[in-house]
Amino acid sequence: MEVALDIAKGLVFLHSRRVVHFDLKSPNILLTRDGTAKIADVGMAKIMNQDYVTGVVSTLAWSAPEMLWGAKCTERADVYSFGIVLWEICSGEAPERGRLRDLR
Repeated sequence: MEVALDIAKGLVFLHSRRVVHFDLKSPNILLTRDGTAKIADVGMAKIMNQDYVTGVVSTLAWSAPEMLWGAKCTERADVYSFGIVLWEICSGEAPERGRLRDLR
């Protein structure tokens, strides 16, 4: 669970600087030689100059529902994605990809 703690600390760091990753997923978690987890690929990240953003596109299986619906998104979207990553760590399974139309 040290990996999970490293990811959580990384999110706290980003969010304390009003940066939201918006594409947190297991393929974007890298491990150093000593096993420390690092959050990578900040190409979708946004600096929150307001309380929320809309129109964020991310990887479906790790996306918070509000992202899929085009609703207001905050750092809570990263927390949802972190929950999916935790599920992967605990279960050893990849999240179901599904189809967007299945959610409507």
